[in-house]
Amino acid sequence: MARFRIEVNYRKGVENPEAVTVLRNLKILGFEDVTDVHVSRIFELDIKGSREVAEKTAREISERILSNPVIQEYRILG
Repeated sequence: MARFRIEVNYRKGVENPEAVTVLRNLKILGFEDVTDVHVSRIFELDIKGSREVAEKTAREISERILSNPVIQEYRILG
């Protein structure tokens, strides 16, 4: 069995609505020194089988389910 951590982010130039909301609320609460917010999602998957096959499965899941390839990118962290 192999464990994979998958990080999903919005692509450069694509506005992340959650990050925009967090930044706006930080400003409202008086945190004026914060200039930008980046929000990522982390998924942990335990996949049975050989490491090679499991990594292929993790990549397919990332592309088909966990991210929207038009506006997001993913990284398999291990």
